[in-house]
This record gives sequence, structure tokens and C-alpha cells, in this order.
Amino acid sequence: MNPIVRNFVSVFRRFRLAMSLNILGLAAAFAAFVVIMMQISYERGFEDCHPNADRIYRVEFGTEQWESFILARPFVYSFVHSSPQIEAGTILCPYMDKSYITVERNGAKAGFNEMITTCYPEITRMFDFQILEGSADCLQEGDKVLVPESTARKLFGEGPAVGKQINLETGTLRTKGDYKFLVVGGVYKDFPGNTQINNFIYTGMGDDFTKDDWRSQNYFCYVMLRPGADPQSVADNFSRTFDFNLLQRNDEGEYHISLTPIKDIYYLNESQDGQVLKSGDPDMARLLIFIAFLVILIACINYTNIYTALAPIRIRSINTQKVLGSTDGALRRSLVGEAMLVSFFSYLLGLVIVFYLREFGLLDFVKADIDFGSNLGLLALAAGFSLVIGAVAGLYPSYYVTSFPPALVLKGSFGLSPTGRRLRTVLV
Repeated sequence: MNPIVRNFVSVFRRFRLAMSLNILGLAAAFAAFVVIMMQISYERGFEDCHPNADRIYRVEFGTEQWESFILARPFVYSFVHSSPQIEAGTILCPYMDKSYITVERNGAKAGFNEMITTCYPEITRMFDFQILEGSADCLQEGDKVLVPESTARKLFGEGPAVGKQINLETGTLRTKGDYKFLVVGGVYKDFPGNTQINNFIYTGMGDDFTKDDWRSQNYFCYVMLRPGADPQSVADNFSRTFDFNLLQRNDEGEYHISLTPIKDIYYLNESQDGQVLKSGDPDMARLLIFIAFLVILIACINYTNIYTALAPIRIRSINTQKVLGSTDGALRRSLVGEAMLVSFFSYLLGLVIVFYLREFGLLDFVKADIDFGSNLGLLALAAGFSLVIGAVAGLYPSYYVTSFPPALVLKGSFGLSPTGRRLRTVLV
């Protein structure tokens, strides 16, 4: 590796402008590539944070003409208890406004606007809430709430939050009983952004709240099936046995139930504003992937073009090495290694660019987590990709500059052949 490094340093000193342009071009390309692939990884990894995600489905009902995932509570209850193949189920209300709450901090009252939503206690087992303080079972009690770590720190500072009181100043609770305040029963680790489960304050839904109201269609229903259960069979069984007349609707067509895997919801693009569901466009994701590789391809062409432009200048020194005994194979390996080194160094510089763009808030429009520690696998793959790109981009120039007889080059000046000039024109 030392001869390659020495060669790289020597070339950089002799051709500072050309090498600087090459490295900066590749670095910018790698920075764009890494950010785009982080976003794609974020989108493709929706719900991966839940160990049971492959067994979790959203319940929908409808006819051949339409389907809806907004359900009435008694309908949710009926479905969750309809089959032994359903291990657990929960209700969620997406239509909740922020509540104004107050807490005691350092002897003074502090106010906050926070999202408080309701669910069945089984949600903590289905989505594997990582409990940092207290107990996940606290939702069994009407006055207890689960609070995300970020909200707990905001409300109560760095000290313990369990047992602290949250006073409800405005908003509606759907818990067991009529409470003027709530008590923190547990603190859970914040979920990443790429899941439909939000970092809200969760309460357990009261047993009697809209229990028999078939027209109150305000809820989602997620169910977790037992390992090996067939979702289609579960849905068909309910469709055959349930009395849809209870819905008190007059739609045309025969009602049926369907189960949508929670991992598929994001790319269904059902909520463009992101208020009810987090959604993404699969066509846009494919376009971003195309753009990412197009940027890298352009950078490779640019590298090859500049390297080829340097050929008339470098051929003399390379052929001098041939006269002194270096073989074509050794020279080509050295030149390809040099190209790989340039590419890898550019990749590292690209990471520096991404870091400072994030630090200065210039990547706030990107939904993905740009933290390097959260994307180690992707960064390792990109590092290997940079070496492959260097090898590919340097392959033709390395063969080209070593393809001439030493005597021809040492006799005098040398310029690109007609073939070489045509290649540069095509690359440009």
C-alpha cells in the first residue's frame, strides 16, 4: 500500500488543481449519495423497530367499491375477540388535538401543549415499548399514563418522572373514570420516526367509552396474529360470521374485512399531509434511488475524464518506470489502487460534508436520522462501494496510459490519440 500512497501524494503535488477538482467532485457526489440512501433506508425500514411487525396488521372493512380503516369501537372489539388466531389487538384514535397540561417544576406551574391519545393496554406488548421507568402495565389503571422519554425530560427535567402528576387543563380524556389529573406510571424510550406509532402520551381507554356506539367511527385497529396464522383466513372467518347490519349503514355491495400488514402502510400513501398516517410515495423513492446512482455515475465519468486528460502528461513518467523494469501489470495495479484511494478519500470527505450540513441545519428537510451511529451498516456498504467505484473509474485510464511502447513516448511529446480524444468528447 505504501507505493500507492506515495504515488497518490506525488500526483497530487504535481496536479493540484485537477486532483482537487476530482476529489471535490467525488466528495459532493458521495455526500448526495449517502444522504439519499439514508432517506431510502429510513423509508424501507418502516416498522423495523418493532420485533413483532411481521405479525401486526391494520383492520379494514368495506365493499368492492371502497374500503375504510376508520372503525367504530364496538366493531374493533368484535374483531379483536373474533378468533383464537388473534394474539392481541389495540385501538388507537388518530383524531386527537393537543391538550394543554400543567406540571409542577421547582415549585412553580409550567404549561405545555401535548398529544394525549388512548389505546388498549395490549399496545405495549404488541409494539414492544421499551420501558425506562415504571411499568408497561400501568395503562390498566385509569389515572396512569405512559410518557415518552423526550416528553418526560421536557416536563420534569432529568429526574425520575414516575409518580409525577400531570394536570389536564383542556382536552378530553377517554380513560376509566373522570379524572382532573393523571399520574405518570411509566416512561418509554422514544420510537424512531419511521413507524406509525407516535411518541405521544398514552392512556388506557375506559371500558364504557363509546362501547356500544356503532356510528362513532373514529378509531384504528391493529391486531397481532399468532405465529403461523393466516391473515386471510382470519379476515374471511369474520366476514362470514359477523352481522354487518350492526353498522347501521346502507352501502351497496357485500361487506368484507381485510388485513393490511403494518409494514405496507407507509407506501400506500393514504395521508399526504402526514396528520393521520405517515405516508410516502413509492415512485418518488424509486426516483431518488435512480438519482443517487446517477450522481455517482456522473462523478465516475468526471473522474475518468480528468484522469484521461492527464494521460499525455503522466505517460512519460509511467513509461520511464517501464524502462526501469516495472511490468504493465504492476503499473496497472498501482494506478487502479491510486484511483481507489482517491475515491475512498473522497468518500471520507463526503461524510465530513454531510456532518457539517447536518450541524448547520441544512438537512432538516430530510426525514431520516442523519446520525452516523444509526447508519453504520449503510456507511460500511457505501465505503465498500466507493472502493468499487474507484476501481471501475480507474480501470480504463490505467490500461490506456500503460498501453504505449516506452520508446515511442520517450522520443518526444505525446498527445491523446484520435480514439482518446473521441472518448473524452463522449464523456464530456
